[in-house]
Amino acid sequence: MKTKINKEEGSQVEIEVTIPWADFHKYWDKGFKKIQDMVEMPGFRKGMAPENMVIEKYGEMTILEAMSDLAINETYPVVIMENKIKIISHPHIHVVKIAKGEDFVYHAHVDVMPELTLPDYKAIAKEVVKGK
Repeated sequence: MKTKINKEEGSQVEIEVTIPWADFHKYWDKGFKKIQDMVEMPGFRKGMAPENMVIEKYGEMTILEAMSDLAINETYPVVIMENKIKIISHPHIHVVKIAKGEDFVYHAHVDVMPELTLPDYKAIAKEVVKGK
């Protein structure tokens, strides 16, 4: 997983996360199971339809979207913790690139704690003490 963090104006940060296909593909089974549990197909109990029939009827994109949800939910907190980003709002996440056999890319825009630079308080204290 690769991350790129861009500071924007107004105490905002844009986080770009790229997950290589080899890692993103690991979510296939969980993503398929999530879709399989929701679909009903004639001749099969709910949640028991075979993979090829689900893909034929609903397309691979539905599974890829379920995979993206799982990947974002797992990787976003890790990125925040590893980079020690002090978030103060919910992220606005949008998928940039999603396709079978390609890297998965998403962006997260989030408000962060503003950075404050304090004046040299020791010099100020010396001036106050000299003035007495």
